[in-house]
Amino acid sequence: MTNELREHLAKVQHDIWSHWMQYMFTQGEYKKSSENSEGRTTRAWIMPPGKVVHWQRQMKTEYFDLTDKERESDRHQADKIIPIINEQIAAKIRDWNVSDGDPYLNDWALSELIATVCETAV
Repeated sequence: MTNELREHLAKVQHDIWSHWMQYMFTQGEYKKSSENSEGRTTRAWIMPPGKVVHWQRQMKTEYFDLTDKERESDRHQADKIIPIINEQIAAKIRDWNVSDGDPYLNDWALSELIATVCETAV
């Protein structure tokens, strides 16, 4: 895996995480907590108990045991990475000049190409 690809994937993962955190913080609220040793009032962010129970259940559940609606949310996140994978496959096709002589890839060539891209991405 190239450093450029790794950084691109890391950026997408950060964007996914950041979006989740923005959403999560809209689900709770800040409450006045107490005064600290300097006399300053501190605030605590409180997540509603129903959200805690719901997300803890999801967190402990294997992907294929989630509801279809819950899996759809994860699929939406996977969709953000698929274009990067597709670009890696397209780049490998360009490197191999496969498209020059043959208008399509046969099944064997395509499976070999995908295996090669996957091996280099690990």
